[in-house]
Parts: sequence; structure tokens; C-alpha cells
Amino acid sequence: MADVVDVESITTFPDLGSTYLSEERQKYLYQYQPLYRAILKNDWTAAEEVIDKYPSVLRDYISEGKETALHIAALSKDVNFVKKIVEKMDAQDMEIQNGQGNTALCFAAVDGNVRIAELMIAKNSRLPNLHGPQGVKPIDMAASLGQKEMVKYLHPLSTVVNWSIDEKATLLTTCIASGLYDAAFRMVHNDSTLAAAKDGNGLTALHVLARLSSSFNGVHQEGLWRRIIKSSYLRVKEENEEQSQQVYAHKLVYFILDHILLNEDCEISSLVEDVPTLLFEAAEVGNTEFVIALIDYYPDLIWQENYRNQSIFHIAISHRHQKIFNLIHEIGSIGSLLATRKDKIDGNNMLHLAATLAPQEKLNKVSGAALQMQRDLLWYMEVQSIVGPSYRVMKNKDAQTPHDIFKETHKGLMKDGEKWMKSTSSSCLVVATLIATVVFTAAFTVPGGVDTSVGVPVLLDEPFFKVFAISEGIGMFASSTSILMLLSILTSRYQEKDFLHSLPLMLMLAITTLFLSIAAMIIAFCTTLFLSFEDGATLLPILLGVFACIPIMSFLIKFPLLVDIICSTYDSRFLFRSNNRLFQRKRRIY
Repeated sequence: MADVVDVESITTFPDLGSTYLSEERQKYLYQYQPLYRAILKNDWTAAEEVIDKYPSVLRDYISEGKETALHIAALSKDVNFVKKIVEKMDAQDMEIQNGQGNTALCFAAVDGNVRIAELMIAKNSRLPNLHGPQGVKPIDMAASLGQKEMVKYLHPLSTVVNWSIDEKATLLTTCIASGLYDAAFRMVHNDSTLAAAKDGNGLTALHVLARLSSSFNGVHQEGLWRRIIKSSYLRVKEENEEQSQQVYAHKLVYFILDHILLNEDCEISSLVEDVPTLLFEAAEVGNTEFVIALIDYYPDLIWQENYRNQSIFHIAISHRHQKIFNLIHEIGSIGSLLATRKDKIDGNNMLHLAATLAPQEKLNKVSGAALQMQRDLLWYMEVQSIVGPSYRVMKNKDAQTPHDIFKETHKGLMKDGEKWMKSTSSSCLVVATLIATVVFTAAFTVPGGVDTSVGVPVLLDEPFFKVFAISEGIGMFASSTSILMLLSILTSRYQEKDFLHSLPLMLMLAITTLFLSIAAMIIAFCTTLFLSFEDGATLLPILLGVFACIPIMSFLIKFPLLVDIICSTYDSRFLFRSNNRLFQRKRRIY
């Protein structure tokens, strides 16, 4: 078998000549491949050796995608490496485009490395405005990937004022879709014609804003442990940045609506005709603030209906967007009139829609099938309180009442909820029973023994003994309570209304008392250690006490479930309420 050649060890290459290899193949083996490898390794010594020997290699394509050395280096994140390559290149050579028409600056823009972009533009100031056959400029690519700092850097260097209206509108909608609302607002504020301009896909900024579900809805919710562990500084910094983008999103939509409302241009008038469509698109994705802004400018939109004769509140019920649905509480008797509307196709009223199973993405936001069932019951009961008595028993075109639909669509969820409840209760019941047994037995095994002459514990006067006695009592009563609650869950009827309050309440109480009994048992164990060791020997019991806390930490795996149950049960009273947000906006917030 022939020996395997170690390519890495080759420092000089033999000149095989055209007899054995073509000129193109020789370039690949002796120039492109070594240079490509050196760039990937950030090995400037090896790269410089190839460049000095073959200076023209910096102008050649060294990859199958027709990228030059600068293209590859721009993605390496090594600023010094790029700097050395740029120093060896002519300004004109930096304009070379790859197979897709992108310059090396486009690669840097995608990566978001502003320092590398600065090095390139310092050598060739034309780069920000160069684009390939498809017309994609570096700032467009940076905006499409949400590279905020890169967009901020490239915007004043790009001759945006000389762009066509389509190009500017495309950049605007790209910034909006990527969440760069501050950049989008500055663009519209500097050129108000962009308010109604259409991009390459025929969409205006208002269309894109309407289709974003999280443009205006505040700071995202984090998990319990992330909120606890993350430092206050980082959390405040992140939330302030997101709130800043939220403010710019508000400014952007109100500026555009002001421009449309106060302008009589025929093209803008056609956009006004699209407003009802935008309203329903925003309602469908749950863009509450956008819906509020539209109704604030066009109050008559409250009466607007879609092709099925549905209002935005019907849409909000179907997609379970409670913030939009809660606006019905702020429009008085208009809401009662809108509640009488029926679907032209299926004959469903509002309660029929509330009776259907919630969309899967909404169910997934709630832990456990039982709590998902509880959330859908809350929706059904809330809508039931709004519609008139006759609508509660009204039949649709399939001769089904709302309750018929609810039973049919929630049959599987009820079974899953029952199974989830019993499974969770059974696992907790085993733990609670073991704790009750251990605590009960420990109560008759007094630390230090009992003085038989007087029948009292020897260590009765010790401070730790009182802590031991109290923790034993708490552990016994808490575990017993937990057992009783879990048995009640296991023997429940599992009717529809049981999932609303009784079952979640019993599970919440069971898990709370179970956690309390575990904590009490650990405290009792630790106090026994301190009572058992002689005075002065405190290091060992302290060490053992620390390790004894591991079971509590293990049980905390169930703690997020307890938080979810509490939030789902008690926060549900605030799920449907008026926020007094309609018609409260100050004119011109920008």
C-alpha cells in the first residue's frame, strides 16, 4: 500500500509542470488550497507565504462559490488577519463579487463585525453602495439578519437618498421585520414618502407591522430560574434595550398613520382602503397595540367585519388573544351588539368559537393538560357571560350548541388532563407517604434519649431540641395534609368544572405542603446532628447538613409546576379585564 502523504507537512511544492497537472489544478493545489486552509486556521504566517509567492492570488476565486481570500477572511472574526489582507490588496480588488454578486463587505455585514467593515471601507469607500445582480446591498443583508450595530454604521455611508423608492422601501420593511424599529423610524422620519411606499413584494411598512405578533407587546417573559440567576445589571440592560425598541415601534406606527390620515395622495388613499384588512391580520397574530392604534385613528373600524361576518373580537376568541378580546369591555354596548353576530358560513356565534379547542401553540404555553383544560374553561365562561342567554343554547348549521362543541372538542384534552393529574398525584403521594412514615417514626426516637426517672428528654433544655420538635410537628401535619389532598385528587369525578378550580387548588395545596414537609424533615435531621455531636465538633454536622439539603434542591424540579398552578389559578382572575387603553393615546408621540 502506498504511503499516505501528510499535506500539512508540505512546506515547498515541486514544480510538476503542465505535463502532469493543468495550470488550473496547480493553482488549486499550490495556491488556493493552502491559502484557504491558512485563513480557516487564522495562520497569517502560512497565508503570507502563499500571498508573497503568488501576489495575484488575492484577486482569484479560491472556493467553489467564487469567494476570494477576503470573502473567507471576513467571516473569520479575526480583525488583525483581515487588516493584513486588506493592506496587501488594491482598492479596486476589494470590489470583486462572488458567484452570488456579493462583495466581501456583504460577508462582514452578515456577520455583524463592524470593525472589519471599517477596515474595508477605509480602503474603498465605494463598498457600501455596491451590489450584485439581485440588487442586495451590504446594509440590506445586515438588516435582514438583525445586525443592529452594522445597520447603524452603514446607513450614513450608504447613499440611501439616491436609491429608488423600491430599494428604500425594501430596506425599511426589512428593518421592521428584523425588529430594528429605531432604524426604521429614522428612515421614515427623514423621508415621509416611505410611509406608504411599497417594497419589492408590494408590501408597505404598515403591512409588515400588522403581521408582527411581538412588535409592541413589551418585554419578553423569562423562566423562573433565569430571572433568579441572571444578574440585575444584565436583566435591566436587556429589558431597557427591548423597551427602547418597543417605544420606537409605537413611534413608527403612529407616524405612519398620521402621515396617511393627513395626506390626500391617491396612492395613500388606496392604502387606507387596506386598513380593514390590516386590522384583521393584526388581530389574528395578536398584535394588540397595532389594533389599538388603528381603532384610535379610525374608530369606525370597531364595526368592521370580515368575509365571514366576524368582528376582531371573534378573531381574538378563535386565536385566544385575550388582550385584544379585553378591548370589548371598553366599548360599552357596542360589544353587546357585536356579540350577536354569527358566522355566515358555519352559523357559529362567539360562544361557539370559544367552545372550540384552543390552537396548539396557545395550549403549549400552559403546563399540563389539566391546566390547559382550565384555561379553555375560563375562555368559555368569560364569553358566556357576554353573550345573551339565547346565544348560549343557539345551534349552528350543524345543529350543535356551544356546549355540544365544547364537549366534543375537549374530550381528548379531558382524558389527558385526568391522566396528567393522576400521574402527578401518584408520584407525589409516594413521596408524601414516605415522609409521613419517617417523621412519625423519628418523633419517638428522641435525640439524647429520655431520663427514665422523670420521663422527659435529656436534651429538653437545648435550643436545638425545640427546633427539632417544631419541625417534626410541621413535617407530620404537612405530609398528612398533602396525602389527603392527593387522595382527593385521585378519587375525583373529573367533570368539566372540576378542572376550573377544585382540582388545581387541591394539587397546589398538595405540592405546597409536600415541599413544606420535606423542608421540615431536613431541618429535623440537621438539628439531630447538632444535638448528637459534642460541643466544639460543629464542622462535621454543618457539612452533613449541607449535603442533607440536596433532597430539597432535587424537589425544586417540581417547583416550576407549583408556580404554573398558582399563576394559572389565581392570575386567571386578571386574565379578562379592561385595561382602559382605547382612545387614551396622546397625539404625536414622536
